[in-house]
Amino acid sequence: MSLDVKIHSIQTSMILAFAVLIVFTIVTLGVFSYYMVGESLTRNTKENTFQVVGQLNRVIEDYISYMDDIALVVTGAGAIALR
Repeated sequence: MSLDVKIHSIQTSMILAFAVLIVFTIVTLGVFSYYMVGESLTRNTKENTFQVVGQLNRVIEDYISYMDDIALVVTGAGAIALR
């Protein structure tokens, strides 16, 4: 009977140790993954924002240049330049 209780106690201790190890590993990987995903999202968002702002800047510059050309044509100065 005493041997049966010791074996049961050792099995319980091993199961508890493995359970603690598994839970610790899962929590550690979860925290690490959360941190890495957050950093990646922040970096990608910044890069995309810079690209959108750059494209918008080019579009606005083209629009202003186009409006300048139209203003020159309307005022007559463009007609001289076009000849």
